[in-house]
Amino acid sequence: MKSNNFIYTICVVFSMCFLICCGNKHIDVKTAPVEEEMDSLDIELAEREARMMEMESWPWIDATDFPVDSIDIRIDDLSLPMLKRTFTERGHTIFVLSDDDFNMARKLVKDYFQGISVDDNPDSDKPYPYNFYFKQYLGYIDPDTGHNTIVVNMLTDERTPHGWAGELKNNWYVYNDGGKAFGYILIDMKQKCVVSFSLNGSV
Repeated sequence: MKSNNFIYTICVVFSMCFLICCGNKHIDVKTAPVEEEMDSLDIELAEREARMMEMESWPWIDATDFPVDSIDIRIDDLSLPMLKRTFTERGHTIFVLSDDDFNMARKLVKDYFQGISVDDNPDSDKPYPYNFYFKQYLGYIDPDTGHNTIVVNMLTDERTPHGWAGELKNNWYVYNDGGKAFGYILIDMKQKCVVSFSLNGSV
């Protein structure tokens, strides 16, 4: 009888240990993805913070520090991540401008600024003068109208360790609320005229 009780006790203890072990494994398996997700989020936040701290040490580039005819950039790398988010994901087909179209767009933008009221006072609602803006040029097909359009992305300054030309060629800038320091112009390539001008953000 004692032998049977002893065997029964051993079986009960063994069963409890087995259940506890299985339970712990179950908890570990269930929480592992959450822990991994938290770890990746922590890493991403740390990397972003490090990037921001690094950027604080970068010099500012200002469009007015360069010859006015040198601060226009034609975007020829259509694989830039922000181009996908800004255009292709919204159904816009993008393309690199030809030399003729690029030169035509630059002249139209310059002429447009000569016909509007500008102000170099940052507190004014009027745009800065033409030479205050770096300008990025890109072509796209508007899915609503089917027209070939040139978008001119404008910004006055930026932090960069790479020099302004390299920075503007390798990044498409997007600002939702940049005040008069940022804006864009749309040019209808068929009509060869400016059809839209906006400050305080990007297209």
